[in-house]
Amino acid sequence: IATNTADIATNTADIATNTADIATNTADIATNTADIATNTAGIATNTADIATNTAGIATNTESIATNTADIAANTAGLATTNAAVATNTAGIAANTAGVATNAAEIASTNAVLATNTADIAANTAGVATNAADIASTNAVVATNTADIATNTAGVATNAADIATANEVLSTHATSIAANTSGLAATEAAVATHAIGIATNTADIATNRASIATNTNSILANTTAIDLNRANTQINAAAISANSAGLQDVREGSAALASIPDLYLGADETWSVAGGFALYDDGFGGSEVGFGGGIQLRSKTSDRWSMGLSGALSGDAAVVRVQARFGGK
Repeated sequence: IATNTADIATNTADIATNTADIATNTADIATNTADIATNTAGIATNTADIATNTAGIATNTESIATNTADIAANTAGLATTNAAVATNTAGIAANTAGVATNAAEIASTNAVLATNTADIAANTAGVATNAADIASTNAVVATNTADIATNTAGVATNAADIATANEVLSTHATSIAANTSGLAATEAAVATHAIGIATNTADIATNRASIATNTNSILANTTAIDLNRANTQINAAAISANSAGLQDVREGSAALASIPDLYLGADETWSVAGGFALYDDGFGGSEVGFGGGIQLRSKTSDRWSMGLSGALSGDAAVVRVQARFGGK
């Protein structure tokens, strides 16, 4: 009986201990329940943040698609500009050939003018020679006239001489007629040369006008080429700006993706988390992001907590402050 009594006393003590342990377990279960509720709220917050990030990534994807279309449009514009430059180059080559042709024709005209000038000089010398011959003939005629007057008394005697003189006069008359015909031919040639010179002068004026037209066309082509060059530089600057914008988008996306989730365990008053992300947009390259954050509360029974997180990728930086309040 004494043994039983002792066992009963031991059992009673054990039951009291078990009751205390059950009370303790009940309190721990209540604490765990509260922590589970806290974690559930944290998971809901993280889910909302993930949805926000997903929407941001979709927006970035649309922006990248728009930039890609703009780059394609710029590329087409550059192709059109290059075609116009090629057309202008062909036009300048054609103008250069035309100027060379005009120069050859002017040289040919100058050669004809030189020939005409030489012919006119030769004709002038011939006219001077004919004039001298005519003067000489007139002198002879004058001399003969004087001799005839002097020899009037001896006309009968000198009939033979007169006949000879008449033959000489006839020869002289023939020469004078020939000279007169030569002078007429010379005058006709001079008139023909004058017409040729007038034609050459008109052709030179036409060539001069064509050269002026070609010069204006070359100036216009030069202006168009300068404009095309300026537009090409503008397009290059726009493409460079688009490339820089895409680089900023990649770095920002990598930074956002590397921000870690912040939460506290049931028995924690602070926690530190880190994140690493690789973002690849599939065509422009990839960027790496590094992030970190800290979550704090004053004691484990608090129903609030504060968090601060940040991330870096290239020149992009992201900072996020978060707060959580719970209840039951």
